[in-house]
Amino acid sequence: MSFFEANDDLYPNQAVAYIIAEFPDGSKTQGSGALIGNNDLLTASHVVYDRDRGGSASYVDVYFSYDVDDGFHPLRNGVRVNYKYVLDNNDTARFSNDIAIVSLSYAAGLEFGYFGLKTGFIEGAMTILGYPGSAGGNLIQTNGWAYKDFDDGVIRSLAPGSGNSGGPAFVYHDGTPRVQGIYNGSAAFGDFAGVITPIDPHYEWITNIIDNNDHLITSVPGTNQVIITPDPIDNNESGDPDPVVLAPIENVYRFFNPDTGSHFFATGNTQRSTTAINNPGWSDEGAAFQASTTASSGTVPVVRMYNEQSGRYLFTANNTEISIIQTQGWTTQEIGVWYVTLDLDSSLGYTTGVYRLYVPALQGHVYSSNITEISILLDTLDANNEGAAYYINPSLVTEASAPFEYGLSEDMSASEISKLVGINSAPHNTDFL
Repeated sequence: MSFFEANDDLYPNQAVAYIIAEFPDGSKTQGSGALIGNNDLLTASHVVYDRDRGGSASYVDVYFSYDVDDGFHPLRNGVRVNYKYVLDNNDTARFSNDIAIVSLSYAAGLEFGYFGLKTGFIEGAMTILGYPGSAGGNLIQTNGWAYKDFDDGVIRSLAPGSGNSGGPAFVYHDGTPRVQGIYNGSAAFGDFAGVITPIDPHYEWITNIIDNNDHLITSVPGTNQVIITPDPIDNNESGDPDPVVLAPIENVYRFFNPDTGSHFFATGNTQRSTTAINNPGWSDEGAAFQASTTASSGTVPVVRMYNEQSGRYLFTANNTEISIIQTQGWTTQEIGVWYVTLDLDSSLGYTTGVYRLYVPALQGHVYSSNITEISILLDTLDANNEGAAYYINPSLVTEASAPFEYGLSEDMSASEISKLVGINSAPHNTDFL
């Protein structure tokens, strides 16, 4: 077995939750959980239900990408708990049913990504993530061997420590992290004292909740989020309103290929993870912006084009350009990687221009809405400004975590910036080719 502090800012680690549950008697408990949908947090029943403390938790506070050393963390609140029946704590049979789902009012899966599900575990290597009390608020990853105990209906593993309860026990399948069980605690059983509740007998119950709780979502990433003091947890499923349909909003992540000088964009954490795994030499530069991944009235799709000879990608919404470059060795890989408008449209809120510049030194284009970076490209690398390629909604633009490539300084004088008359002054990076 090996264990170490995991980077809580990377997927899938950031989709693991640090949970504080408060019970009717005023006591609190700490646990872990894993996002398995937009607002679906899988955990252990005993994290959110304790008969001796008054039953179901009154409040469930949830923190993602949590690190005690990072300071402030946005609080997300559970608004409903569904749990399986839990027997007395001294009855080992409880482990096979010790599973729960906390439904959130925030679509956290659109921000942090989420795990897939996989049944049928028999034996093999498994990873467990969680927040053990001994780690003092840090996320710990445990790697080890596990096997299915058919007599007790559980998966047995090495024990990572108290506080991991509810954390995901998962494997990678087809490049995607998939939960096969929830860590529940330890019981005297030789070296394999760790006990994991497999999802197999609960799969239909889990997916039914995932499919029927989106109406509880009241905020999504990229919107003006108001943190409201939560009402007590609702454990009564009667009288639910009709579900609301949400336009998916995804982070758009930027990758840099040092061999070709080209950039690639991955929408959402799952594609981000797959891109990183399949292209280990590429640099993951973080989130450039957020964008809608479904069409709405007045928007057009951005199309991802690929040139096999040069190894370059092009992200364009111009149908004329697409028709021309298809005769020059470019092929269409995906239509609708995200959606934009071709002209500034204040009625839709698409008012931030994404400008396209040709950079001879890179033998390719760069797309940006960052005035400082555009200045550097024009003045230092003699780029040609080709104007706005399309427009995005500025409310979906987030602070890019990536540094500027090209080894250039951000320090620009007012006179240099003033040369860029007419360039949109959006404060953040958007996308690069």
